[in-house]
Amino acid sequence: MGWTATGEWLRYTVNVETPGTYTASFRVASRYSGSSIKLRVDGVDACTVQVPATGSWSTYQTVSGTCTLSAGVHVLTLVFTGDPDLNYFTVS
Repeated sequence: MGWTATGEWLRYTVNVETPGTYTASFRVASRYSGSSIKLRVDGVDACTVQVPATGSWSTYQTVSGTCTLSAGVHVLTLVFTGDPDLNYFTVS
């Protein structure tokens, strides 16, 4: 996903089978520093990762943070600040 702008978001519904602390990893690219991605779980901020300047919009790097998830169905929302490109993200 490219051409993001501050305040844009993506929302996913997930079913967590095992409660615990998870690593949220984001494969990102940006020509500029100062961008971030915030992960919200059910509307509550769970973690924020800073997106570094990777050198170009096609040079990707993985940044990670941790979050705690309880068992059950949750809504994950990614909220963008700045203009990072997002190739994919995982929560594992």
